[in-house]
Amino acid sequence: MVDFNDAITLLIETGFTNVLAPFILIFAIVFAILQKSKIFHGGANEDNSARKINAVIAFVFGIFAVISVNVVNFIAQSLATAAMAIVVILCALIVLGLILGDGYMSIFENPKVKYSVAGLVFLLTIVFLFSLFNIWEWISNQFSSITAGAGNSLGIFLLIALVLGALFWITKSDSTKND
Repeated sequence: MVDFNDAITLLIETGFTNVLAPFILIFAIVFAILQKSKIFHGGANEDNSARKINAVIAFVFGIFAVISVNVVNFIAQSLATAAMAIVVILCALIVLGLILGDGYMSIFENPKVKYSVAGLVFLLTIVFLFSLFNIWEWISNQFSSITAGAGNSLGIFLLIALVLGALFWITKSDSTKND
């Protein structure tokens, strides 16, 4: 009888999780990005040669990523967190589908709802990434001298408000322009 615990232990002992899995992941991501961006595509006849060049470059990126222990540890930590986030998102979508029924996508036809949900997803993604990379702690350390008496949360709030204000100011449409 097959014991899956022994099989997984064998994979860990042979270095699959430390070498082969991160290599395959980095290779696949870099290769897909190069294929999609078509950086090395010169024409219709060079499609096969561009694919080979993309594969070599992705292979080199994969090897360099596996050589660096920090990258492998980062991938292992990030994938566990990302997998949990995907499970939470899928559960939320299942609940949304159960509550709203077949017409649950019709609520996104309203631009206000669509952009509100997109903004909420963006903010949750930023909070998730900041928590994953301990950026909150770094920001807190950087601005602790500014907010010595008020606490670190005020400095973080001001920084986030400043960044969001700058993003809004840069991306707003100019009403005086005639397109």
